[in-house]
Amino acid sequence: MLPLVICILLGAIAYIFHFQIDFWWVKRQKPKLSAPMRAMLYQSNQFIHTIGPEDQEKFEQRMELWVAAKEYISKGIEDLPEDLKYITAIYPIMLTIFKEKFLFEDLDRIAFYPHAFLSPGYPDDIHCCEVEKEDGVFIFSIEQMMVGHMQPKRYYNILLHSFAEAYKFKFPEEQYPVLPDHIWNLLGRMSQISKEKVDHFIGIKQEDPWPMAVHHFFVYPKRFMELAPELYKEFVNWHQNVPKLEKQLI
Repeated sequence: MLPLVICILLGAIAYIFHFQIDFWWVKRQKPKLSAPMRAMLYQSNQFIHTIGPEDQEKFEQRMELWVAAKEYISKGIEDLPEDLKYITAIYPIMLTIFKEKFLFEDLDRIAFYPHAFLSPGYPDDIHCCEVEKEDGVFIFSIEQMMVGHMQPKRYYNILLHSFAEAYKFKFPEEQYPVLPDHIWNLLGRMSQISKEKVDHFIGIKQEDPWPMAVHHFFVYPKRFMELAPELYKEFVNWHQNVPKLEKQLI
């Protein structure tokens, strides 16, 4: 009986901690993106072309580690395509490439619906993305997620938006760019996308302009720099993890 009990216990431990075990194993093996996923990254994402070879290699490794560390849940989808996991991983790594922490610990599950959905948090609003902080889950509609990823200048990128929201939740101690009072109007001028259009596309009224500001920083950098050069510098310093200079005490 003792060997049987030990086997059952080991099996239970392996089942409970299999994501942690997978992550540990992938990290130990010095992960490398497969050729198809690497091609997808470099073909569909502009940011990866703006960083140097060392950071590109780090980006690829972190994508593999992110995928290994998370649990993926499909809602109404029989076989979840593997590339969806890697597409999702691009955006948290974009935000954290110059920082040490990148896994958004405790936000460890990612659920996919084929279309916009209702949820317990928003039972009356059909929406296409949600960061469920209490349960630690990202929820995405594949339909809206993919158009934003493939055509970022035409459709709003809900992945970038959601991970920007999660970033501020996970790292509240950071010093963030100070957004001006007219930020919603400014963001609309950068992109010709009003707050109302974003609200309608996502399906939930947005109260915090931060996710949209981060979205525009990556998607419309030239226009951002033209219309708000000082704010753009603040975003560059935040993203590149440049510490703010303390005022000298006299």
